[in-house]
Amino acid sequence: LIRLGEFFKFAKKRPDEIQRENIIDFLAHQKEKNQSNATLSLTLAALKFLFHTILKRKILEAVKEVEK
Repeated sequence: LIRLGEFFKFAKKRPDEIQRENIIDFLAHQKEKNQSNATLSLTLAALKFLFHTILKRKILEAVKEVEK
């Protein structure tokens, strides 16, 4: 939940307005802040669950997992 909150603060958009590029930008921003690959993977998994399972929006299908 913390990562999702950080994402929505970063994106400054409602869930229905979020695009794939917003997620890529957030993950890149987190990487620049020296977040570990494990943290980035957890963040991506949380975002995929939210958008794919809860909101039924398949905007992350082409985003690859972070290499560990």
